[in-house]
Amino acid sequence: MAESIAVVIVNYNSTWYVLKNLESLYSQPSTILYSVTVVDNNSTRNNVDEIVTRFPSVHLLKNSDNLGFAEGNNIVLRGVTQEFALLLNPDLLISAESIEKMVIALRSNHQLAGVSVQLLSADGSLQKVAFNYPTLIGEFLNALNLEKIVLEKGRYHGFEIDGLGVVRDVHWLSGSCCLYRMKALREVDFFDGGFFLFSEDLDLGYRIHQAGWKLWQLLDVSATHLGGKSSAGDHYKTIISRHHGRYRFLRKHYPRTKLFIFCALYEVTLIAKLIVGLSKWTFAWLSLRLAHENTDRIRLINDQISRNRAYWYVLRILLVPSSAEVKLQNAVEQVRQ
Repeated sequence: MAESIAVVIVNYNSTWYVLKNLESLYSQPSTILYSVTVVDNNSTRNNVDEIVTRFPSVHLLKNSDNLGFAEGNNIVLRGVTQEFALLLNPDLLISAESIEKMVIALRSNHQLAGVSVQLLSADGSLQKVAFNYPTLIGEFLNALNLEKIVLEKGRYHGFEIDGLGVVRDVHWLSGSCCLYRMKALREVDFFDGGFFLFSEDLDLGYRIHQAGWKLWQLLDVSATHLGGKSSAGDHYKTIISRHHGRYRFLRKHYPRTKLFIFCALYEVTLIAKLIVGLSKWTFAWLSLRLAHENTDRIRLINDQISRNRAYWYVLRILLVPSSAEVKLQNAVEQVRQ
C-alpha cells in the first residue's frame, strides 16, 4: 500500500495560486498518496469553493476569521494521523520527486524533525529558506539588505548523503515548503498560535532544536516559490506583522537586556527607513507635480505612504519596550483582515 502524507495549505486571498499548486501536485505520478487540506482564513476575494469543485478529494476548511499562518496550520496538524505532514504556501509548485526525496530524508535520520529544499523564484533565482537565529549584527545587516552578501557564504556546512545529494543542518526553515515529522511537532506542541504572519517558523525551529531534534535543507532538491502572495502589496500589514513576530520571538527566548538592545537597533533602522522613505516620497511627489499624471508615480507615492505609516507606528511602540508586546498585538489584530 502506498504511503500517505498530510498536506496543509493555508490560504488567504490566494485561491488562484492554490489551484495552480494543486494542479501541479495531482498532475504528476507519485508513489505517495496526498491527504490535502486547504485552510481558508476568511478570504475576502476569489471563490474558494472552486477548490473543491476542481479537486473533490481536497478537504476545504473555512475559518470565520483570519487566524494567521501558525494557527491556520495548527487546526489541521493537531488532527493529523499520518507520520509526516507537508506544509506548502499557496504559491508553491513542487514535484512528486522532490516530495519523495523529502520523505526519504526524514526516514534516513530519526533525529530529523523537518526538511526543506532549495526554493527557486519563477525566474530561476534562489530564494532563502534556511536561516540563523537572530543576532545583533545579522539584524543590522539585514536591515541594510547586506546580510546575504556578508554572512551567507559559508554559514552552513553541507554534507553528502547517498540518494539525496548535499544536505545541511540549519537553525530554522521557512514554513513555505517544509515536511515535518508529526512526532516532533507534537513534542513541541506545534506552532505558537500567538504569531500571526512572521517568525512562527523561527520560533518553531528554535523549540525543535531545544528539544534535541534537527532540521535539514536538501541542496540538490528544489521547488518553485512564486513569492509572498497573501501579503503582496500590503506594506502596512507586512511591516506591522513582521515586527510583531520578531518581537514576540525575542521576548520568549532572549534575555530582557538583549531584547532592549534589539529594540534600540530596530529603532535606529526604522528612523533610517523613515528618512529614506520620506525622501522617496518627496521625490515622487515633486516628479508628479512637474510632469503629467503618472500611474506608476501615484502607486509609488501610495506605497511609500503605507510604508512610512507603518515605520512610524512601530517606532513609537518600540520606544517603550515594556508595553511593546501588547501594543504590537493590538496592531496585528487591526490588520488581520
